[in-house]
This record gives sequence, structure tokens and C-alpha cells, in this order.
Amino acid sequence: MYNDVYSKITTPIQFAEGFARKHYNEKPKRRYKRNLRTDQEKISYIKDEYERRRIERLYFELKWQLNMAFIEGEQYQYICNITNDLVEYPKLLKAQEREAYNHILPIWTTRQAKLARLNLTFKARPASNNTDDVNNAYVTTKVLNQWITDGKMNKHQNNANAWMESTGTAFWKTIWDFTKGRKLGMIPDGNGGAIYMHEGDAENVVCGPFEIFPDSSYNSDIEFCKNIIHARAVDIDYIYDNWGIDLMGEKLNVFAQGLNVMSNLTHSLRGNDTKQKDNVVMLYEFYEVPTKDYPNGRVMICCDKHDKLLYEGELPYINGAYGKRELPFKMQRSIVRPGYFWGKSIIDSLIPVQRRYNAIKNRITEYMKSAAIGVMIVDEATAELNNLDSEGIAPGDMIIYNKSDNTQVPTYMQHQGMPSEFFNQENTDMANFTKISGVSEISRDSSAPTGVESGRALTVLNEQDETRISLTAKQIQDCMLEVAKQTMYLYKQFANNERLLRIVGQGDAVKLLSWGKNTITAEDIIIEGIARISETLTQKRNMILELTGMGMFRDDTGRIDDSKILEMLEFGDANVSMDNKRLEKVKSSEQNIKMSMGQPQPVYFFELHAVAIDTHTEYMLSAEYEQLDGSIQMLFQQHLMEHIQYIQQQMMQQQMTQQSQGQAQQTNNRKQVNIQEGANI
Repeated sequence: MYNDVYSKITTPIQFAEGFARKHYNEKPKRRYKRNLRTDQEKISYIKDEYERRRIERLYFELKWQLNMAFIEGEQYQYICNITNDLVEYPKLLKAQEREAYNHILPIWTTRQAKLARLNLTFKARPASNNTDDVNNAYVTTKVLNQWITDGKMNKHQNNANAWMESTGTAFWKTIWDFTKGRKLGMIPDGNGGAIYMHEGDAENVVCGPFEIFPDSSYNSDIEFCKNIIHARAVDIDYIYDNWGIDLMGEKLNVFAQGLNVMSNLTHSLRGNDTKQKDNVVMLYEFYEVPTKDYPNGRVMICCDKHDKLLYEGELPYINGAYGKRELPFKMQRSIVRPGYFWGKSIIDSLIPVQRRYNAIKNRITEYMKSAAIGVMIVDEATAELNNLDSEGIAPGDMIIYNKSDNTQVPTYMQHQGMPSEFFNQENTDMANFTKISGVSEISRDSSAPTGVESGRALTVLNEQDETRISLTAKQIQDCMLEVAKQTMYLYKQFANNERLLRIVGQGDAVKLLSWGKNTITAEDIIIEGIARISETLTQKRNMILELTGMGMFRDDTGRIDDSKILEMLEFGDANVSMDNKRLEKVKSSEQNIKMSMGQPQPVYFFELHAVAIDTHTEYMLSAEYEQLDGSIQMLFQQHLMEHIQYIQQQMMQQQMTQQSQGQAQQTNNRKQVNIQEGANI
């Protein structure tokens, strides 16, 4: 027996069953990939594998769509096992209330806000005490900091967190983009023109789970996958710009690429969100790990509406330890499912609670409307005479009835009080939201729970919130550590030219750091410290002020670096004026950069030579200085000796001045004695 709701859908049951059997129940014919010879055979294999994998993960994909529907407030969607699509149940009664009291959205946004505080600090550890290893670790740490700052990682991380919290899984694809970075020059394009050559840069792309198709949905991680298909709808201009092929685009669903029987027939029920892009074409990228037949792995790229491969070759990136080639994907999961490839989202468990909560709230609303408007009991003759069946009774209306004909006066039905079980169930559902999600009223509603007034109790609740979400935070840390390593491996592979990195140090001192693929490492990267996701800005500022009061952040003279304190307090650019010492330190740091590039720097008499000597000496004691040529080191030493000579000259002038002042004082003393003696005579 079919559920009664399906009889209210405009799709005939026989058509739906036939559609499902044709498009979902029949598995495509498998091809033996080692016997593929022509482009057509390879394209057919890729598309057959894509269809097989899409059907295999259809169960998970429908749950992802349902989760996203509940976040958007479309909370009367259900998974139809006949059409393998989401359908919206119609109203069963005329007066039925079907509002969505969305508690999933604030939980979803609160968890993302907490995860957004997870500011990761990457650091490279030296492999040994060797000078080269120490210098490489220092350079790698600075490059990682620049990657986090300039690579829009916060934006990408928030996007990945949104996918992860919605579907349970997000993916990072780390590739090398030859069109990014500084322009190096121009080369002929073969058509009489020229194109710019760039130094290239790593790019970290966030992919939703709808685009990724592993060889099995029951591999526990990417490292156990032999191959992965990255299939997505791209604009036809993307195909033309990269491969020079002009195709005719079409309209496709960007979330579920398969055919949906209900997409058009129940459009009026499902609203206006078609999830479709126009003028696009499906692009398939097949990535295979190194095998016996393909020691360096394999990449095959094809698209719809074209009968030839767009690209075929080995895996382009040496992105693994010990020079190995790996799949350029890393997976970020909210909750790990043992034995499953796909992660689990907390929304999966919240949907039943949200459905029950909506039902309770709507029943209460129906009762209130019924009690407010009322249900009239009228005589048949009175209803016909006064049009009560269509107009009801409004304030000021006159009711006409014939008492002689025993016509009954219209009356309202008496309502009993709302049963307390409804309110008890509502409170139970609210408690279940907190119990399942791990997000308390403090975080979700910015209010204390009922009956909780103690500051200690509120602190404990905050710590419990952090404990529940720390599992997801650990998954993010592990994923981003792997992404950072893959990024550094790409720099070691493609950063052939020396690059300059701008570093702002203490006292706003700016210096340029020259680095290349031979001066960075990728094996010894760690995440430094423990990121607290519940620490607020106020707590952080109070801690910094307490440390300042205890004597921290002071230099040798006991002076506090005010610019550093304001930066840590996150006041932004406070426009702190620099004194002479700080200006001299900035100038000397810039001279260090120029002299390291072989450019002699003059020494002027008006400089603060003691500060300059300290700044130059600090650089000359670093591992970076030891990597310079002997001629450049001699340049530093000569520059330092000029500062020392100026100090010696100043000391000699000071001594001569003191001697002359002493002699003048002695002469004045003798004159005073002579005058006194003359006065006595």
C-alpha cells in the first residue's frame, strides 16, 4: 500500500515506478579500464563510472538535500523512495497550519560562528640543528603565514565549514594555477599575439560533496580510494578558455546532476528554487593514484557534448611525502562515520526533533485560531437568511431570526483549555535541540537557561559547548594540516624562481625575505598551540591586559611596545606615531634587505648609531645571514664598522668637549681667585 500522500501528487504511480526502475534501478554496464584504447572508450568508462557512483551514493545525496532544505526553512520536504527525490506533502485539511519554526538555522549558524574562531597557526619545525634546516623552517613558517593571510583562507574556511555543517563533508582541492602570481614576461601564443607568463601560485578550492565521486562510498578515507571523479557543471566559457572548444550549453541542476522526475511536475509545490544554472556543461575529471600500469598516476578530463578527451596525462602534482604523487583532495568531516566515506552532520539528528516541534507549535496555533475566531452553531434557516456560512459574524452585525418558527439563536461552541501535554512536549523538544546539537541557550539564544543564575554554572555550560564541538574542530585542524602540507609540496615543485616575501616585524619593521623551492620544507609542519573556539574577544583582551600588568611585552629598557599591544587587542591600525628609535630600527631593517641583495648602503652622521648597530647585529646573528655570500657578508661588516666609527667619533668629540669645558672652568676659577685676592689687597 502506498502512503496516502502520494495519491495527492500529480504524478501517476505507474509512471513514477517506471521512471525509477529505468534511471535508478538499472546499473550501467561496467567496462574493464585496462583495455581502454580510444578516446570514446575512455569517455564511456568515465561516464559509466560516474553514473554508477552517483546511484551508489544517492541515499546520502538525498539526505544532503533534505538537510539544506531544513536550513532554508523548507521543513515539509520528504524523501520519496519511489522517485528518489524530495517532495512536499500537501495540506490534508483546509485549516491545517504548516508554519516552520526553524531552530535548525540558529544552531547551524552558531556552530559556524564558533568554528570561525578556530584561528590556526602553522609552524615548521627544523629537522635538525643544522643551520640550513633552521633557516628553511623559519622561511617555511613565514610562507605559511603569508599563505593564510593573502590566500583568502578565512573566506575559503567559512565556505568549507558551511558545506561540512550542512552535509557532513567538505573537500579541499589543492592545485597549481599558472595564471596567478607576478608577471614574468610575455611569450608568443602561436597566432601572432602574445600572452603573459606568470610565476604561478597554489590555489585551494573548496568543493561541495555533490561534486566528488569516490570509487566507493564505503572507503573510510581518501587515502583508501584508488580513483576519484570530480564532476561539476561549468560555464561553456571555461571550456573554451582552457581547451579552445566552443560548445552549446544547457540548463543543469548544480546539486543533483541526475534526472529528477518531480522537478517540473511538482514545481508549484516545491517553490521557485530550481537549483539550476543555465548555459553550462558537465565536466568530468578522473584522478587515479599511481598503479602498476601508471606509475605516476593518471588524469583524464572530458565533458558532455564532445567526443574526445580534453586532457590525458599523469598526475601533475608531487604532493605527497617522499616525492609521491597523491590525489589532490583532502576531506573535512563534521562527524566521522566508521566505515563510511561521507561524514555525518548534526542536522541529520535534528530533523526528527524539528518535525515534531513544528507539529506541536502548529497544533497550538490551530487551537488558538479556533478559540479566537470560534466555531458557530446555527440554525439552518438563520444561516441562509444571514449568509453566516460565507460571511460569519462581524462586530456590529445584526442577526435576524424568527422566534415564532423556533429558530435557534446562533451560538459559539465552547472550547476546553489547551491540554498541558502540548506545552510539556514543546519544552521537551527544546531540550532535545540542546541535547543533540551541543549548543546551549547561552550560545544559541544569547540568554541564560531557566533557573541558572550562577556565574560558575554559566561558565560550565560554555565549557560544555566547547567540549561538544571540539570533535569537529579537531577534524578541521587535521584536514587543514594536510592541506598546508600539500600546498608546500606544490611550492617545492613549481616555485622555480626566487620569490620575495614581505614581512612586518617588531616595531613595524618591514623586510623582504627571498625564498624558493629549495629554502622551504613540507614534512615538519605542525599547528602551534591549541585554538580555543569559545574564547571571546573580551576574554582575550582581559588576559592580555593582565599579562601586561605582570610585566610582559616590555623591552630591555622596560618600555611597552604599544603598537604590538594594540595589534594583539585587535584595535586595528591605531596610527601610533613612531619615535626616533623606532624609525631608526625600520630604516636599518630596510638596509638589511638591500645589503642582502648586494646593494651598499650609506651611513649618515645624524643616525642613531647604537640602535642601528643592534638591528644589524641581530640580522647578522641569524641563520639567514649565514646563507649569504662572503662578499655580501663583508658588505655588512663594513657598514657596521662605519656605524662604530661614527660612535667613536662622537665619543672623541664628547671627550674633547668635556676637556675644553674643564679647561674653561679652570680658567674661570683662576680668574675668580685673582679677583678675590685683588679685592682683599
